[in-house]
Amino acid sequence: MESIVEPRTESGKTELFPGFDLWNEVTHRLVDYHGYDLEAVVRLVNERYEISTLTVRQRPGGDAITGIGLRGIKPAAIVRNTMIANAGLVLWPRFAFGLLTPAEAAAAKAAGPTMESLQAVARIYRSADAVQEPPTKAVQNIFELPARTAGAWIAKAKAEGLIPRESAATDDAHEPSRERAYSGFDDGPALSDPGHDRTGRDDA
Repeated sequence: MESIVEPRTESGKTELFPGFDLWNEVTHRLVDYHGYDLEAVVRLVNERYEISTLTVRQRPGGDAITGIGLRGIKPAAIVRNTMIANAGLVLWPRFAFGLLTPAEAAAAKAAGPTMESLQAVARIYRSADAVQEPPTKAVQNIFELPARTAGAWIAKAKAEGLIPRESAATDDAHEPSRERAYSGFDDGPALSDPGHDRTGRDDA
């Protein structure tokens, strides 16, 4: 399967946190995804990606589009992979979108809610929220924190301004169009899923 993400540069960008900018509108083309060719227009609305249009096409000589076939399409995976490719993150290892390693997550947990740990929490929270995953559960899972502790750390991160209530879009309309192609597509567990593989290996 081939996955191609092409930003619509006239849409501009939004900064979720320092050094992490996302295009506000992206076209994501998937070739031979579960036997079909797909084209999704994905937009960042209130700092969350959502699919505004999704076109499914029969492949040349391929199977007809059926209800059973459509059930194999995972909009959440399309949104997640849009952000991964858009931001230049990594699919392998897939732990925490490549935003931090399991060792870094463990070190942040051991250190307690220091500024550095809260910055790591904010990165996970904001990126999970951007792909419409439960952000608190993502923090809880990635850092292996009890629910109450995760909530307390998130509250501290908000108090420090690391998880802003609003983000302003930046105008990058003049930046050259960039098209990213990558060979993998992550259909595996979400950040908030207990099945998220802490070794960085995804067998799903």
